[in-house]
Amino acid sequence: TNTNTIAYELIMTADGQTWNVRTSGAVNYDVDWGDGSAVESGVTDNNKAHTFTTAGTYTVTVTPTGVFRPYTNNATDGNRVDTVTVGSNVDVGTNLDKAFYGLDKVTSLDFPSTMTTGVTSLSSAFFSVGDITTFPSLDYSSVTTFANAWRSCADLVDFPANQFDTTGTLVSNAFASAWRSCDSLSVQSVENILVSLDTNGATGISLRLAGAGRSTWTTAATTAYNSLLAKGWSITSPA
Repeated sequence: TNTNTIAYELIMTADGQTWNVRTSGAVNYDVDWGDGSAVESGVTDNNKAHTFTTAGTYTVTVTPTGVFRPYTNNATDGNRVDTVTVGSNVDVGTNLDKAFYGLDKVTSLDFPSTMTTGVTSLSSAFFSVGDITTFPSLDYSSVTTFANAWRSCADLVDFPANQFDTTGTLVSNAFASAWRSCDSLSVQSVENILVSLDTNGATGISLRLAGAGRSTWTTAATTAYNSLLAKGWSITSPA
């Protein structure tokens, strides 16, 4: 199995629809459109379009040479993506700002935990990835900002524990609107987030959190919340 690939499962609802491989920065990659057409090799375009003659489900496979930074950036054809699978050897670089922003019909993100090793910025990276209910565990040990990272992931219920125990040196607005409008976050997910942020030890950071209201929080979540306030955090959360 080639672990240096990114696979996008697309759902084309009508004949003749187009979808773009969208990336940013210097790139070189091969793309198999999954519809029987010839593999395109040595592509250096940041927006590579392809038209699918017939409606249906297709798996587009991108094989990069060197760094490949996804950059959907709320493109209108993002709603044609159903799943994204990133191989364990894909190098996404150090900046994933707006990387998957606007994939609002995605039901699954299959990422290796090491995908974000070395990434320093995740601003709006997963903004409005609308249909996922569970988020994968990732390595955030170098990340300094998560502003808007999961904003408007309206169906997101489960967020893993211990994600922020170790990060890069957080900027003051590192979690501004990070989970804004994530109204489905469970009580356990809220606990996981707050306890890990408290473990991190950072001070004076702004945080926007949605989901389960404070009246339903566990003791551990409340304790972490109060500890963060004592460390100068500014936290917006539902009552």
